[in-house]
Amino acid sequence: MPVNLLKCHPIIHQRMDFCLLNLSANLLQMPEAQKTTVTADTNEKEMISKNPNLELAQSRFLLSHSEVAKDKKEEIWQNLFKEIKEYDMAPLYKSICEELQVEVPIDATLYESMKSRNAKRIEEIEAEIEDAEQNLELFLGESEVRQAWLKKSEYLCQIGDKEGSILALEKTYHKTVGVGYRIDLVFVLIRLGLFHLDHKLINENMTKAKELMEQVGHISRGGDWERKNRLRSYEALHKMSIRDFSGSASLFLEAVPTFGSYELMSYEQLVFYTVVTSLMGTFYIYTHI
Repeated sequence: MPVNLLKCHPIIHQRMDFCLLNLSANLLQMPEAQKTTVTADTNEKEMISKNPNLELAQSRFLLSHSEVAKDKKEEIWQNLFKEIKEYDMAPLYKSICEELQVEVPIDATLYESMKSRNAKRIEEIEAEIEDAEQNLELFLGESEVRQAWLKKSEYLCQIGDKEGSILALEKTYHKTVGVGYRIDLVFVLIRLGLFHLDHKLINENMTKAKELMEQVGHISRGGDWERKNRLRSYEALHKMSIRDFSGSASLFLEAVPTFGSYELMSYEQLVFYTVVTSLMGTFYIYTHI
């Protein structure tokens, strides 16, 4: 989650803010816990995907921040650029270069090459969708159609195509029957909002996630505790993004013993955000007594 949202708060001391930025940059280099993730081409077994990857959003912010050291920016950019090239993230590459024209000029040849490979892969996935829909009544079921749409959603999230991702995820949502699987798709939409700092998208889907959780509670006694715990972490990040530090600290503290949202952050990052928001929340209350 980009720490620029902490910087915006008027009560934060400049030196403390600088320390937060450096701690945030160092967190990017910490080894992650071993977790199974899904790429756009992985067979779908309802595993948790990291797309869109919020670590890339964090790197993107740090590159644009004036207080991050030049050598640190170069290191961050090299790691981000490696990821962009590895997964042909043409839309993300273009938007970053447009933001940082002087520091990161666009390589037109590379961009067109990645864009061409994106178009080819999307065409292949759309052929799978068309085949699944045409053979729906003969050989395949609705789940195969959903799986094909999910693959497209995953790929568009992976390469940084925000608008395309939203449309594909909405289509996948309508092809999904199980409430739990629908909640998982809403989580992806919330992550998409966090990645692009689209608060409207976050708010709409946070509300939808809570409504779906209520449905699960009516169907199953006690509800879906695993997804409830994950929603707690999503809501905590959302509250931090709107600078509700007390609210986010409370939710982060609740998430510590039951944490499972590795698609959002590592456990080390959870602890970091818990400490920071607790300090910010306490400091805000103290200065307004």
